Amino acid sequence: MINVAWQGAGARLELRPGAGARPRRPGARLTLGRRDQVGEFMVRRILLSLAVVAMAWNLAPKPAKADAIPSIIGIIGGLELIWGIADDTAQPDKNRGYLVGGGGYFDVVQRENGAGEFRVEVQAPFQLWRFKPIIGVFGTSDSAVAGYFGLQHDLNITDNLVLSVNTGPAFYAAGDGKHLGSWAVLRSGLEIAYRFDNAWRLTGTFHHMSHGKVFSDRNPGEEDAAVTLSIPFESLFGK
Repeated sequence: MINVAWQGAGARLELRPGAGARPRRPGARLTLGRRDQVGEFMVRRILLSLAVVAMAWNLAPKPAKADAIPSIIGIIGGLELIWGIADDTAQPDKNRGYLVGGGGYFDVVQRENGAGEFRVEVQAPFQLWRFKPIIGVFGTSDSAVAGYFGLQHDLNITDNLVLSVNTGPAFYAAGDGKHLGSWAVLRSGLEIAYRFDNAWRLTGTFHHMSHGKVFSDRNPGEEDAAVTLSIPFESLFGK
């Protein structure tokens, strides 16, 4: 509430709390609570990251349609790494191993040879600097199979929200499914997970596989999307 009080030849403005407001102690500073501060800080960082992604995408030479998706994965993955390394963000699961299982859809974007996909992955209970070694296999309903390994970087945006980027070589046999022009390919992807208080994770994943015409002129590439459940080793085998 604003009150105007007349004193002699001048006027004095007074700020008074409205009805129902709690009085403020003399000298007290108006500040946000810690939770509000953290929330505002995280929102600013997320918006800044999205703005940098949009700017980088607009300034970069526009790739052909087939190359657009790996370029996007590369830009977002690069920013995830910069954010995590520059901020030295905490990684509470750095010494926690995971058994990961899930399913999804193979060739989800181009849909030339779409198929169901089933995946099993192991994430090591240690890190190499900030990167966790991973190894896994997947198969499709078209009899395609692949094995892969690589490194994954986790960015713990909040206690319960984790953005991850991973990459590494994969060895792919097409079976009755989509032929990628080579049995040796590079597999890269992004994952966004909800981390439960017991460290279990429910994750949405998106990956791209191709060989960049290194091994042949045929390089259609493929993208797959899946939902996975990550179970900590201690939940399965005890501590």
